[in-house]
Amino acid sequence: MPIISIYFLGHELAEIDAPVVHVRRDYYDAITGELLKKRASFIECLSHDSFVIQIPRLHEEARTPLEELLSLFDQHRVDPQNEHELILVEAQVPKQFRAVARCLERAGESSEVRQEMTLEDEFIESVLNIERAALGSRR
Repeated sequence: MPIISIYFLGHELAEIDAPVVHVRRDYYDAITGELLKKRASFIECLSHDSFVIQIPRLHEEARTPLEELLSLFDQHRVDPQNEHELILVEAQVPKQFRAVARCLERAGESSEVRQEMTLEDEFIESVLNIERAALGSRR
């Protein structure tokens, strides 16, 4: 089975304006630079296609079913009381995605998930502190 990674970014990539990027791989002869048309199952198992979703670049007005689904992650819906939670009004969620919204809601209620989010926040803050210290010492 091929692996398809989906990366949800909470920030924008300066070089790319598209909110959703589909990264597809091609094979090239490293000597001639020629595009190879055939695929090998061994190589297919080593690497993977991916999607990169820049959440801040998602449009508030969904243009496609994919954007409707991704609107569930719209950071404009962050609960001001808890930055880990989004406010979703079920009646505003398209019917075909309500089951997904319910699954996400249940995941957010899990104490294990909440603990992981807290640990991730602490880790990110530690990394940012190290970066700030490194930048400060260069000045």
